Amino acid sequence: MADIDLAYADDATLAAIRAALKAADVARALRFADAEVSPPSPVLPNVAGRSDKVLGFNSLGAPVATAGASSITTAILALSPYVYWPLNETSGTVIADASGNARNATLSGSVTLAQTGPDGGANAMTFIAGRVTAGTTWNHTDWTAVAWVKPTFSAPASDPALFCQHESGSVRYSTHFAADREGFVGWNGTTALIADGAAQIIDLLKDNLWYHVAIVRKSSGRMVFHVNGRAYCGGAFTLGAVTTQPLTFGASTTAFATPFVGSAAHLAYWNRVLSEREIWKLYAGG
Repeated sequence: MADIDLAYADDATLAAIRAALKAADVARALRFADAEVSPPSPVLPNVAGRSDKVLGFNSLGAPVATAGASSITTAILALSPYVYWPLNETSGTVIADASGNARNATLSGSVTLAQTGPDGGANAMTFIAGRVTAGTTWNHTDWTAVAWVKPTFSAPASDPALFCQHESGSVRYSTHFAADREGFVGWNGTTALIADGAAQIIDLLKDNLWYHVAIVRKSSGRMVFHVNGRAYCGGAFTLGAVTTQPLTFGASTTAFATPFVGSAAHLAYWNRVLSEREIWKLYAGG
């Protein structure tokens, strides 16, 4: 039977399609026009490579997403990152920088290598109480950091950390991933918080699904969080003191405080503000 080509489908539309089909139809797929699937995708929440979005049906007639060849790496490198850590290592503690800038990082703590990533290959790491630490220190007032993350909420710490950078015990900038699904919060070690962070994305984030997250810090004094290519929340944010500590991912201290629990892949950082279109392209795989 022929595939069904759709420009867009919400939950109600999909329910109607499944009802019309009456039963599972493994010979038929729903294909979505690339530009028209508005994130977060109501039908493909776990597909990383947006260039091939195919929805089949399982034996119960429920939709099942499958991804084609991913272009995540190509999309990241096309924007010339300051550093890019794919997290595709199979052994050791050196995290290679794939940007060509030779800014390798060090892996420490409890981390499982060579796990299945958002693009289907063994190119992710599962963090329990571990972190990635940059090999050098940098200070940028404008920056963007991105990652693919698959959180596990079964045993979360309080405000599990994504990207952090410290100075003498205080935080220059820190981005936390709330394991209770309340969203994101930015913290500079004193009083600055993201003003409108939680309300718009409560219950968006589910455990054991991949999400593309992007954090943008503007020198004008604002931080914005993006989930699956879309800006979801932001607010006033003031950097702390100039740091002498490197950027980290996965935990906020060497003792692995506030650890992120779950899988991560394709960490990248720019010393500039990426536009909303650029962030969308990173999510869409170019």
